[in-house]
Amino acid sequence: MVEKLWFLIPEMVLFAGVVATFIIGLSRDRRMRDALPMVTCVFLAAAFAITPWVYGGEHGQRLLSQNPNIMLMPMLGRYVKMI
Repeated sequence: MVEKLWFLIPEMVLFAGVVATFIIGLSRDRRMRDALPMVTCVFLAAAFAITPWVYGGEHGQRLLSQNPNIMLMPMLGRYVKMI
């Protein structure tokens, strides 16, 4: 079960970004709130950069080779998540 969570790492990064954005958005400091677009872009870029690593890494390839029926088109997720 834990091996399947490997493919959710980009979504976990995005969720952490959402939480950080909500918390920073509630700040009373104007400079913190002005930094929200940059924080959002950083988390989006991080999720975009992590996606090929998740699918191309040794762990992802090993899981896909051990369980070929785990996904119908396993590499399609790589491109769809990046879009």
